[in-house]
Amino acid sequence: MRAIVVAIVFGGVFGGAVPAPRAQSGATERTVEELARAFAGGVPDDRKSAEAALRALGAPAALPLLRLLEKRLESPSGNGAAPHVDPHIVDPHIVDPRIVDLALELAPASAGQRLVELLGPCEEATRGRLVAWLARRDVEGVRDFETPRAAALLEFVRRDDAEHALVAARALAKYDVDVAAKGLAAEIARLVDAGGHRDLLLACARSFAELRASGPYVDALFSRCERDAPWLAPSLLPAFRRLPERVLEGRIDRLSRSRAPAVHGAFEQLVVDLDRDLFAAQEHVRRVALFERFRDFDPGNLEWAVRAAHAAVMDAGDGRRSARALEELEYRASDHASDVAIESSLLHGVASYLRGESPMSFVREALARSDSSWSEEASSGVSGSLFGAAEVEFQYQNTWRRQLEPALGEDEVVLRHRRFVREGGIAGRVFRARGRRRVSVLLVGAIFYVLEGNDPEAARWFRDARDVVQTLESDWDFAVAGEPGDLEAALTMRCGPYDLLERALEGNESMKLHMDASALEAHRQAARRGYRALVEGLWSVMPERVLPLPGTAPVASLVGARERAYLDVTGAYARFLHRLGDEAEASKILESLIEDLDHAGLWSNRRAWAGYLFDHAGIEIDRRNAASAKASLQKYLEHYEESLRDVRQAPERYVDARAAESFFASRLATGHISMAVLHNVVLGQLDVAREHCRKAYALEDNPFNRVLYSCYLARDKKYEEAAALLETVDPSPPLYYNMACTYALSGKKNDALEYLALDLTWNHATEKARNRQREWASKDHDFESLRGDARFEELIRPR
Repeated sequence: MRAIVVAIVFGGVFGGAVPAPRAQSGATERTVEELARAFAGGVPDDRKSAEAALRALGAPAALPLLRLLEKRLESPSGNGAAPHVDPHIVDPHIVDPRIVDLALELAPASAGQRLVELLGPCEEATRGRLVAWLARRDVEGVRDFETPRAAALLEFVRRDDAEHALVAARALAKYDVDVAAKGLAAEIARLVDAGGHRDLLLACARSFAELRASGPYVDALFSRCERDAPWLAPSLLPAFRRLPERVLEGRIDRLSRSRAPAVHGAFEQLVVDLDRDLFAAQEHVRRVALFERFRDFDPGNLEWAVRAAHAAVMDAGDGRRSARALEELEYRASDHASDVAIESSLLHGVASYLRGESPMSFVREALARSDSSWSEEASSGVSGSLFGAAEVEFQYQNTWRRQLEPALGEDEVVLRHRRFVREGGIAGRVFRARGRRRVSVLLVGAIFYVLEGNDPEAARWFRDARDVVQTLESDWDFAVAGEPGDLEAALTMRCGPYDLLERALEGNESMKLHMDASALEAHRQAARRGYRALVEGLWSVMPERVLPLPGTAPVASLVGARERAYLDVTGAYARFLHRLGDEAEASKILESLIEDLDHAGLWSNRRAWAGYLFDHAGIEIDRRNAASAKASLQKYLEHYEESLRDVRQAPERYVDARAAESFFASRLATGHISMAVLHNVVLGQLDVAREHCRKAYALEDNPFNRVLYSCYLARDKKYEEAAALLETVDPSPPLYYNMACTYALSGKKNDALEYLALDLTWNHATEKARNRQREWASKDHDFESLRGDARFEELIRPR
């Protein structure tokens, strides 16, 4: 209803007359035109009450304000007479900024054309306000008027007005429509020819590269910039993220060898983004092809061969695809103690295991290679003198840094010193990196020994890993530097334990291309045994760092001892089991972890405890165990409510109180969202769910919470409010499902089906994950209006 009224009212701007709305102000009912005149020229008290009444009316109040602006621009004297130009005013198109600001605040997107016509010729400050309004994405109806708003912003880019052109160019990154992409491409070409301002060219190029609509224009524009403005070409590289086929065809090969910082940085970021997108889409064969292409074009960089082999073995699960890259690594890795050589041996071992052969000869080779560098470092006394050397190095560097302007303050010196001691200086960083790699190799070997049934040898390798960790921590100053992260780093290293278990052995959908279902299931069962062995093996040698599995043994007592931060390896195992579909066992492990950490005092352990509560509640919601899920979520909410109160009452206890408050509020909002899901989907208590959603929205006003709140408004049949709230966000993958729910509840079937299809495409990479989501959607009451529709039934049909 509200949107219809606005459209009718703004029809008056472009033509037909409509009855003037009336508003209640005090005891007197006044027309909106009277309120506008009172706001523009009345006494202060009358202006204030008129402004409040106009704001209460919302969008319909913008029309009389626009008419008032139009009359004043036609006749600056205000009496309808011919314009009189004051000789002391350079530009006669000067308007009251109060009227402009209120009109722009209330105007819907449909008024854009008229606003551009009225305010475009005005003085600089007014034009700046107009550009800022055109750049906003929270204006009512903005998605229905993206193309004209983008065209208006392009006009400002084309004007000879550097400040407004820059703002407009940057704002166009938010308008993913063809007119924006095509217009920016043309403007970049024009500016290149004319030798335009570099800042404006960079702003245009960066916005163009952000647009999905830029695809048809990328090649020609990139060629033009390579030829006439090579300094600008790197800014266009992000556009190729949406064109992986062009990258695979060799369109940007030449840049892979560039060592210019700007080009190298942009190219590396593009490769990272492409790799992430292809990984999420489970297109691992294309990832291998991508890295092999760069390896062939830039053979001097061994990193390409490592990445190609890693993607082929760990993600595609196809050792044949890695053969060339691994042979090259073996042949060209001149330093056999280097990380590249060690990773090459590990990848050979994993490939052998996937083929059904023993990996241990390669794993022992990797250990021998890590031995040579580790033994040399350990015998050189680096560990014993680590902090002395670090202190000398820090003071040397800090001495000359103090001479720079502005001089470092004492607080900054202290912070840098702590950071420096945490890393241990240059010698310490090398020492720790090699030690971490050795721990990682030992843990991979221990897992493989368990899978081969050689438990005694696995236990020995676990003990050796503990000894290396203890050496790394022997001179660690916990009071100054906090908890060391060496063991966590070893677990997460490339070709390390998590890589082996969660990628190579757990597998993914793409492995079905060359592996039958029974082989995939055998690897997953191996991953399960290996993960359990990793948890139990680490707990057996470091019980002060690892929480045991249920029924193994009580947690090491913290009484009389310094509490250590526990590794998340047991929680990672529970999440792994959840992915495999063993929800009961995952829930049991999480319950044990929650109990073990219930009285922990260290902040990192308390945060882990809260995370386990949240994970447990999510599993129990999926299992429809309402009481268990609710109990965990209540404890989770209490934890972050207490944390939020603490940071607000004693901000001096936090290094960055504002960041801490934002983090706690975000975690608390996430808990309320889960509570809303529990009460809506499992318990059917819509009123309680709505209240939790409202609390989440109040704690953190982000697009996700806005869309979720709009969904609850639609459930309350407040369709206009729900639609208005949806208009304030731009659709993105995390929002698709709840947008589908909102549209279905509002009776907009086509929109609901579109966003449900988008959710299945973008947010669920594997068929298993998509089937789980299809099952959830099939039971979701929000989609009642879609049941029986052949399109909906096809979307939720299991594959």
